[in-house]
Amino acid sequence: MNNSLDIQLKERIGSGSYGVVYEGIWITNTRKCVKVAVKCLEKGNNKDSETNILREIRNLQELKHENIVTFHGAYRQKNICLIFEYSECGSLYDYLHQETERVSNFEKLPWMLQCANGMEYLHSKKTFHRDLKTQNLLLFNDYRTLKICDFGTVKQYATENTELIGTISYMAPEVCTADGKYTEKCDVFSYGITFWEVFAQKKPFDELKKQNMHPVAIQNKINNGARPNINDMQIWQYSNRIKTIIEKCWDRDPNNRPTMKRLVAFLGIDLRLYTPINFKDIYIPQCLMDGRYGLGCNAHCVLRPTCYEVDAILCKPDKPVEMDFLKEVNKLNELIHPNIVKLYGVSRQFENRFFLLFEYSTISIHNLFHVQKCFNRDSYPKVEWIYQCLQGLDYLHSKDIVHGDLKTENLLLFDNCWNAKIFFTGKVEKILFL
Repeated sequence: MNNSLDIQLKERIGSGSYGVVYEGIWITNTRKCVKVAVKCLEKGNNKDSETNILREIRNLQELKHENIVTFHGAYRQKNICLIFEYSECGSLYDYLHQETERVSNFEKLPWMLQCANGMEYLHSKKTFHRDLKTQNLLLFNDYRTLKICDFGTVKQYATENTELIGTISYMAPEVCTADGKYTEKCDVFSYGITFWEVFAQKKPFDELKKQNMHPVAIQNKINNGARPNINDMQIWQYSNRIKTIIEKCWDRDPNNRPTMKRLVAFLGIDLRLYTPINFKDIYIPQCLMDGRYGLGCNAHCVLRPTCYEVDAILCKPDKPVEMDFLKEVNKLNELIHPNIVKLYGVSRQFENRFFLLFEYSTISIHNLFHVQKCFNRDSYPKVEWIYQCLQGLDYLHSKDIVHGDLKTENLLLFDNCWNAKIFFTGKVEKILFL
């Protein structure tokens, strides 16, 4: 505990367990001004609350993860205050219920993977959160990064717990039973409710609260099987498996709920079909060609922290083939070789148009010779191109993949025409028999 930290408190921005949260300016030892969030134990709180916040400090000092809010330190003036990194985008709760659309539903799935990653980390540390909800999930990096906050209710697995801690709408039924003991599967239940809220953009059990139903009565309904309407989720076609996993998360029987480790594995596989990039980070000055995937474009894309010039292919697959298309994209995303054109990722607009973003090439071998009609052909390393093409094909065949459309139009040149790379413009196929 440090009594000498130079913190200037600004406006109140919210409240958390055992305290009020303020925006603050932290003047570091190097005289650098850093915007931070400061949670202060309020006056009048009892000694037990101070004990809880001291426990939170001990817990936070041990938590280091990209999806856990960074804890900078603590100081005491009249009250104990905790210093956290500042979320410039606010909470996930505020984003969902302010009705200001900044990202598509398609781009929300990474949030849930990041939340699962952070929770898996907590559980791997033999710790659970006990109050997981959208108010305790903060957004950073232009709404790309999600981090878990508010650990005043965190406890170790070994700690006996029959306290009614948490938020009714997110609370697992077994927490309220007479012999209820909080386990990591209670966090999984809360995660399922949170997942639903993100894609429904509705507050869980809000219709019951609007009827002025007592929180205990709401909890009784949850205990008896009441759940949010799964069909309220605004989710894309062919993603019913996500609804299924959410229903598993909020299953009445904790033993039927998946672990966070399994959720990470499930969502990780699903996300590799998408590799989303925010559409608003793509600038397309011109369209260049028609390809088998769709319309080819030259584009600029902000792949943080750098702006890249890329080749973009715009396509709008029919609904029946959308998942097949995304699986093909997944195969492309797994191909990493110096003689294979790199796929940076995929962006998706609201009207279901996809942009596939590849590393940028100024020209193909075909265009060099047959469009630009370069006559000084002997100056080009043609034998080296063939060798590089063979290396790329050998890599593909080692993965039991055939290109299916190899030609000079699909051999792109890089590094002032010294390096050739194979480009995919159509379907990637597995070799069935070697």
